[in-house]
Amino acid sequence: MVASNPPLVNSCFLRYNLGGIQEELIALPPRWLITDLDCTLLNSASQLSDYAVGVLRRAQSAGLGVLLASGRMIPSMWPHVRRIGSPLPFVACNGAQIAQAGTQQVIYTDYVPTDAAREAALALEEAGCYFHFYSGGAYYFAQPTPESDAYRQTSGVQGYPIGGPLSRRIDAPVIKMLAVAQPPVVARLLPLLRQRFAGRLYITDSAVPHARYIEITHVTATKGNALLWLCDHLGADPADVVAFGDGGNDVTMLRAAGTSVAVANASPEAKTAAAHVCETNDRDGVVRYIEKNLL
Repeated sequence: MVASNPPLVNSCFLRYNLGGIQEELIALPPRWLITDLDCTLLNSASQLSDYAVGVLRRAQSAGLGVLLASGRMIPSMWPHVRRIGSPLPFVACNGAQIAQAGTQQVIYTDYVPTDAAREAALALEEAGCYFHFYSGGAYYFAQPTPESDAYRQTSGVQGYPIGGPLSRRIDAPVIKMLAVAQPPVVARLLPLLRQRFAGRLYITDSAVPHARYIEITHVTATKGNALLWLCDHLGADPADVVAFGDGGNDVTMLRAAGTSVAVANASPEAKTAAAHVCETNDRDGVVRYIEKNLL
């Protein structure tokens, strides 16, 4: 079984129990890369190209540590984590959870307190938005809608209708909340929610092909904080990390990394936070940058 906190052997090596069978020593790479998935590493069909997999596997063979960070929940990220083959922990739910690659075992969670989750749910209900919340390894919504069907198809994970209103059904801390709305609605709601929950919740936006999300986590649950936690956990220097992203939920990660790269299809906010811009996700911009600059 993988230990919750694999011990650092020294500044050059990290001990991992891969697959729960045997321990191996993995040399800590001199540089690291961390990338978002949707609209960044994945193409507009939410797919990971064979070319991208090949480059990322070659990067690992060359000594680079490959880390993934997404707004997706752990089960939704898992097929991509497994295909890339990185043994390193990965960041889920915008930084609210970090899991081991070999087992999906959660090694870090930053919950939204119950009262704050209920209040946020009520605000989204008042705005007339479809939303769901994450708890354990699943997500829950009031009633099936076109939005819940589309999210299931994008994430590859089945959610559960539990009746509404959800503001009355939340009875424990939640990992994350996600609302789906048209871009004008997101643009209107985002500043209002940020003002209402300032200092209590981290509220950002993200996009996948054909959808726009409002994402809500605990105020300290961000991709940037998750990256800093991972660097401490793995004995890495944030200055040695190259980060890739496309959306508002990637901004803290782009700012925390020593080198930041936005894909050409990124939001203006992400491009402003990044030092560099690579090609679009549909042209495998992330791995082309890696191939040109890191290999």
